[in-house]
Amino acid sequence: MVGTMTDLKQFSRRYDLDLIPASHDQMHVGMLVWDPLLGKPRFDHPGMPDSIFAAFRDADYLDDAGMMGMIEEARALPRTGAHLPDAEVEVEREHTGVLEMPTIGKIEGSFDLRKVRKLKFSELEVRIMSPLMRVHIDDHLEELKKDRWEDYDGRIRRVFIVTELYYGSLTMLIEAQYGADFEAALEQVGVPVASTNRGARLSQYNFSDNNCPFAMRIERVRGFTG
Repeated sequence: MVGTMTDLKQFSRRYDLDLIPASHDQMHVGMLVWDPLLGKPRFDHPGMPDSIFAAFRDADYLDDAGMMGMIEEARALPRTGAHLPDAEVEVEREHTGVLEMPTIGKIEGSFDLRKVRKLKFSELEVRIMSPLMRVHIDDHLEELKKDRWEDYDGRIRRVFIVTELYYGSLTMLIEAQYGADFEAALEQVGVPVASTNRGARLSQYNFSDNNCPFAMRIERVRGFTG
């Protein structure tokens, strides 16, 4: 399933966030994103580096070791409690195809996700780009604008930078009539369930693995400041 553009924009307006396609546990702030007018954001686009740190390496502001040091610093930023308007973030069934997370991907191979009523993320945490990292990035961006405008304009000025990553424990709500099939699929693919709450109409399955972010806050590179 693929959510429509309207679905995705409604989610973005509600939470001021974007759902992450193809999430993994090595994601970090500073990654670059192409956010098209139609469809979901992408982490690959012709000419776009995969992170702002790679762009600075390509401009000779960082060597390979310096780039990897910045990436490791970004991955090591602490996760703190996320202060969103809702204690839980709900993801409607129409959005399921956008969330290409490992747990969901494993389940999708053995269970029709159209039978999922809703996904929720609770125990929300966020990893935020530090003020010092913002200043370092802003300084290098100013250097690029001054010294290498063509590289800046042609490769990163029109893209977005990830400044916050959101994590949470995943819950799936399944129609009770599909519960047995869902549990059989979980056993088949080896996805552990932290807890289960079976009801007359809906069953709730809670998954404890929350190492992959499900949403991000992005800022335009051309408007980025430290």
